[in-house]
Amino acid sequence: MSIDINDVSKSFGDFQALEQIKLSIKKGELIALLGPSGSGKTSLLRIIAGLEKASAGSIHFNGEDMTNVNAISRQVGFVFQHYALFSHMTVADNISYGLRVRPRNKRPSKKDIQLKVDELLGLVKLDGLQKRYPSQLSGGQRQRVALARALAVQPEVLLLDEPFGALDAKVRKELRRWLRNLHNQFDVTSIFVTHDQEEAMDVADRIVVMNHGRIEQVGTPDEVYENPNSPFVFDFLGNVNLFKGRLQQGNLKTGNVSLRTEGGANLENQDVVGYIRPHQMELHRTSVEGSFPIKIVHIQSVGPIVFLEAIKLDEEETIDIELPKSEFTELGIRLDDVVHSKPKHVHVFSPEEFSI
Repeated sequence: MSIDINDVSKSFGDFQALEQIKLSIKKGELIALLGPSGSGKTSLLRIIAGLEKASAGSIHFNGEDMTNVNAISRQVGFVFQHYALFSHMTVADNISYGLRVRPRNKRPSKKDIQLKVDELLGLVKLDGLQKRYPSQLSGGQRQRVALARALAVQPEVLLLDEPFGALDAKVRKELRRWLRNLHNQFDVTSIFVTHDQEEAMDVADRIVVMNHGRIEQVGTPDEVYENPNSPFVFDFLGNVNLFKGRLQQGNLKTGNVSLRTEGGANLENQDVVGYIRPHQMELHRTSVEGSFPIKIVHIQSVGPIVFLEAIKLDEEETIDIELPKSEFTELGIRLDDVVHSKPKHVHVFSPEEFSI
């Protein structure tokens, strides 16, 4: 089912939660609404579900106006962060609940309900746990029961509000992979809310980055990470080094070096801020064109990546660098070494946009 969100706004008293949100979602897409607390992610999700009413604008499913249609009639499955399972019901009864409460003329037979429960238990890898109660399950298992319950009514849209937020890191990673596979099998349009950029990058077809009730950027994980359109998006999607200077003939003049930039044609001869990710910093034992001297003050090795903290000797500013362990070993870098660093890519923004 395709979803079109047309100039949707939402206010709670004097607080503007959403402001003229416009977004089109294709049938079968898996979309992440990503942003910090208070950015409007959950408000937008609840308006799509019909659990909240928009102050202005409209929602269309497959071209049909659903703005004033109640949640029950929208054929939407909703999964909450804290499972919202019925503690007094078994796993099977929780999953089948939405089918059993349908009007008699639309309710499947007991046999069909049992077949559906068995099918979903297999799908969410919980075979044999039909008779257990939520208190007898792990957090990851309870969340899979919640997903199975949402899928039991065969929704055309699946909405998930921080579905893995209450779980530990290892379980979250396992369930992210499982959700992606489940989404592909079930052919349902899915939207999930998260503040975890790694989760969004790992799972979503497209990411909608939100801030202060507005959409900052929409794109594939690669698009928003490699080509962020604002300082907020750049900062929110990972660590960043900042270089303040002036843009002259496409180069950022900062300290004693000149750095080649990407974009910023409209900022020529203006003060700018250069944004560079830690993994885009080259290291050299000796000076090369466009490099500057740094002193290594901290080294942390995590698996195949080495994280370095350094001080720019010309300005006494701290920068972060990430290197593959093989490259780090080849360079033979030690604590307190003075080496030279050169950025591979520099994105520039005006100081007025600067948000960190």
